[in-house]
Amino acid sequence: MKSDFWDKWAGIYDLSQRFNAQVYNEMIWECFDQVNVGDKVLDAACGTGAVAVELSQKAQSVVCLDLSTKMLKQTHTKAKKYEIDNLYFKTCDICRLPFKDACFDVTIAANVLHLIDEPQTVVRELCRVAKDGGKIILPTYLLGEASSGERLLKLYKRFGFSAKRYWMLEQYAELIESFNLGECEFKFSDGKIPMGMAIIKKGAV
Repeated sequence: MKSDFWDKWAGIYDLSQRFNAQVYNEMIWECFDQVNVGDKVLDAACGTGAVAVELSQKAQSVVCLDLSTKMLKQTHTKAKKYEIDNLYFKTCDICRLPFKDACFDVTIAANVLHLIDEPQTVVRELCRVAKDGGKIILPTYLLGEASSGERLLKLYKRFGFSAKRYWMLEQYAELIESFNLGECEFKFSDGKIPMGMAIIKKGAV
């Protein structure tokens, strides 16, 4: 999805998530639990920084990456508001990460894989920059499971939202496991728009 849509959406993105707050908050808390004190974290497609702000309490550093400069601006504003000094910002395409191999303890791409043409490219890039034994965390909205959230999806579409994938949990799990990048764990959060979270331990079998 092009950055201009997210630039327009940046100012109301946090408000829009309130309609699916339980699922969204469960995702943030689970990401927090998966990070250890002192970890170096990459939050790719960070959006308005909800995950990054929470992780900053435990991580040594969090690199916040997004294609939308206005989304990153929202994250930067939150960092200033809460006096957070261990967030770093970069505008970048998630399919081509400008980092060396094995430089992060944890890499995260939240709520983005269903929006892009080549999710496998993103996952392999996130794995490349993760250390051996590190974690790749992939929370993803399962639009194929969103029977109770159809009205909400229709509202999003009126504003220009479009998705590439309408996964069910089983389909999403099969895709991630097919990459054979390490031991995989899957979690499911039910709500208006359910979410599946894949947690990969790089290199583990």
